[in-house]
Amino acid sequence: MSADLVLTATRAQRASVAQLVPRASRRTFTIREFSRLLRAIPGDDRISLRDSFALVEAARSRRGFIEPPNNPDDDDVEDPYLRPIEVYERVAALLDSEVKAIAAHLALGGGVR
Repeated sequence: MSADLVLTATRAQRASVAQLVPRASRRTFTIREFSRLLRAIPGDDRISLRDSFALVEAARSRRGFIEPPNNPDDDDVEDPYLRPIEVYERVAALLDSEVKAIAAHLALGGGVR
């Protein structure tokens, strides 16, 4: 696997990736977990991140050192399949917010390879 970063919707999907490709576990996160870990990077450190690999390493290094969510399910994205339209809208808004936060960190760090 040559991806710098693997983002999943749920912890179960993250575990499946790690099981299928164990060496990818260090760079596999749920999208919400990755965004949460990036928010823990001090502002001064963000400037020194030059590529997506450095950004992933910075996020990975914070695993276990920052406050986890009160409920582990908070790192998962709710599955809207066969649910009311309000659930789809809520999930879309959440994903939009998380992707924008991640993109902002990539922009600060110099982009992707």
